[in-house]
Amino acid sequence: MNRFATLQQLLKPKTGEIALSWTGQAGFSFKDASGLVIHVDPYLSNVCSRYVGYHRVIEPPASAEAWRGDRYLFTHDHRDHLDEESVPVIAANNPDALFYGPPSCISRLLELGLHPKRLITVRRGESKKIGDARIRAVLAVHTEDSVGYILTIGGTKVYITGDTVYSDELIGIAGDRPDLMMCCINGRLGCMNIEDAVRLASHIQPAIAVPMHVHMFAENTASPEEFVRQAKLHSGITQGIVMEHGVWYFYGQAQGWRKAEQLEQG
Repeated sequence: MNRFATLQQLLKPKTGEIALSWTGQAGFSFKDASGLVIHVDPYLSNVCSRYVGYHRVIEPPASAEAWRGDRYLFTHDHRDHLDEESVPVIAANNPDALFYGPPSCISRLLELGLHPKRLITVRRGESKKIGDARIRAVLAVHTEDSVGYILTIGGTKVYITGDTVYSDELIGIAGDRPDLMMCCINGRLGCMNIEDAVRLASHIQPAIAVPMHVHMFAENTASPEEFVRQAKLHSGITQGIVMEHGVWYFYGQAQGWRKAEQLEQG
């Protein structure tokens, strides 16, 4: 088992905090104090190279065979979000895991051979309880039924935009100010560019904004550092953080943000 997967097992978030990692593209992993692990949009293969000619330029933090988790959330059915090569392997090696997504994702998961009892449809506006966590699917302006997620876990409220263009309709969907906002910034193929992502963040005013949907493909990326600079400039409240790919962090309202690997090293 590699470092990412080993740390996931070892990390023990305190009450009121979570462990989290950016696994690449729009993928994020979360672990709470109870040990619950939720993965969102893990892209671990190079399947997009066959269909759209985009070749990944960063390695996955762990192989699909080593991937472990309790719940898997998908925002939409594009291959860099619902990875058709990795999902069957993940499902086989995580026999108790459940898989969530809008109807288009559920249809694709059925085509990939997952048992219907392991699949849970979640449409825009619907909420589901997952252990001590709760997820709510929200609008993402991208495909017909694409969603973002509001994830409340370990006392932390996370807004994951999913792939989306800017819309004023997105401003109010996170409700009260979220702790974390993960937003796409690549500006291509139906996603916000940096300017629009900053505009949305300045409306929503999360405590921390994390840019995503970058660095996976040389043909479809943007500067996360520029997003952080502009987010701070326009907000004055929101802190922008560029997460390192495949690195685990801890976050809690009281504890703040820190790199988990530093703690594991002593």
